[in-house]
This record gives sequence, structure tokens and C-alpha cells, in this order.
Amino acid sequence: MHTHYTLTHIKKIHKKLKKHMGWFVGSNRRRGLSWQEQVLESASIPPAPLMVFFGLVILLIFLANYGDYKLQMERTKLGAKLFVVLLPLLLMLLLCLLMVTWRFLTRCSSTSSVARSMSSSNEGGSPLVMLFWVVLLLVMVYYQSYFQASWLRLF
Repeated sequence: MHTHYTLTHIKKIHKKLKKHMGWFVGSNRRRGLSWQEQVLESASIPPAPLMVFFGLVILLIFLANYGDYKLQMERTKLGAKLFVVLLPLLLMLLLCLLMVTWRFLTRCSSTSSVARSMSSSNEGGSPLVMLFWVVLLLVMVYYQSYFQASWLRLF
């Protein structure tokens, strides 16, 4: 069965929907307060015993997990201290690997005349690399007491 709706039939259905479900569909004319305003006006604070009950439940959950939280924080602090101690060593290892790779690439590339002229004129290393090492040593000497204190606290 195929039903054919006319425009007047659709308008009647729409009018019925607005009349019975105007709060859901929405209407152009306002009759008093909207449903949001009605909900906000009827909202109130929960009773005091209910608030106390939920407060106690939340407090007990917090206290039950506080020991695990402290243990996890201590593990995290220990891991961070170990990372801070090993970071300078990892940076120096990375720089050495980069320098070895750079030297290997400049020696293997016979087509680059700039690389050959740089490697032949600077056998001792480039001035920027030497400047970096000097700055790194100065920083390590300046923060020597901090590093020693953190190492002694770690172990």
C-alpha cells in the first residue's frame, strides 16, 4: 500500500506535532518558560546526608589509593634522577656517533670538493665542535656541585 500525502495533510501532521510535542520540536511562539529554563529553576542542592555520604565515599577511595600513589611517585622520582644522571653520557655518546658518521661520510664522498677541503684543512676538528666541547666542559664544571649532590642522593 502506497499512501500519497498531500501538502495539507503534512501541515496537519506538523501542527499536531507542535501542539503535542512542542517542547521537543520547538515552536515559533513562546508560551512561558522553555524546558531548559524550567529545569534550571527546579534544580536544587541535594540533601545534606546524601552530600556527607558521597563525601565519605570519595574520601575512603582517596585514602585507599594514597599508598599506591606515594609508591608510584617515589619510583617516578628515582627514574627521573637516573635519567638526569645518564643524560650527559647519552649526549656525549650521541655526539661521538655523529662525529664518526660525519667523518665517514666526508671521506667516502669523493665528489664533494667542499667536504674534501674541509676534512684536509681541519684535521683536528672544526672550530664549532671544539667550541661546543669547551662550552660543555664549562657548564659541567659550573654545575659540578649540583651533579655530585644529585649522584650522592641517588645512590
